[in-house]
Amino acid sequence: MPTKIDMDEVNRIYDAYLVHGSMEKTAAALDVPRYKVAHYVYRAMGRCQCGRTPKEGYATCSVCIESSGKRTQERHAKRMANGKCRECGTPLAEGSTSFCEKHLLKNRMKLRELRRNRVENGLCQACNEPAVDGRPYCPKHIEYAFQKGIEFRSRNSFGGLLFDVLERDNSTCQICGNSERRIEVHHIQGRKNTMENLVTLCVFCHKALTFLNCCDKPDDVYAFFLAHPPIR
Repeated sequence: MPTKIDMDEVNRIYDAYLVHGSMEKTAAALDVPRYKVAHYVYRAMGRCQCGRTPKEGYATCSVCIESSGKRTQERHAKRMANGKCRECGTPLAEGSTSFCEKHLLKNRMKLRELRRNRVENGLCQACNEPAVDGRPYCPKHIEYAFQKGIEFRSRNSFGGLLFDVLERDNSTCQICGNSERRIEVHHIQGRKNTMENLVTLCVFCHKALTFLNCCDKPDDVYAFFLAHPPIR
């Protein structure tokens, strides 16, 4: 974590530099390292600690920003390789590969706030591009978010077997053979997630089968659905 700079100390060293005329003499007179004199003098002069012109909007130049970023990435990678939190080096939280309990929560809150601010400003949740009207994502990330939603549903509702069932049944309804309507996966009995208990149905047959399982005259209900297919 960067050390907070004492501006009184900066001004004191800079005033001494103006008196002595060189960084070497100033360092000798104040009995401080030369690099510290250089950093503080450049800071007082509105320059990066290395002497270069700062990047616009920053107190540091582009070279130092890039160098600092690389060092930070190397430090994070080394900690995670040893099974430690990338931020503080403490043991990882259960199920996390990067953060301890404290920093996992902090990172989640930070991401949640960032996404909320982006949506409020009409931007995509995942980047800073303009969002599609009425949706929280830009055109690039809409398909990605949709795919993630399907994967989440597969994992939580079908034990991760959704894509396997669709592939087995060739994405075709196993009752009417239709593959043009919206295709869904149905639990044959209960909620057991096995390949034998899952089947691919079109939305029409899925709704019909659901009604058949809870009515007194299933033949009449099924005949009604056959006579009134849903609009695609």
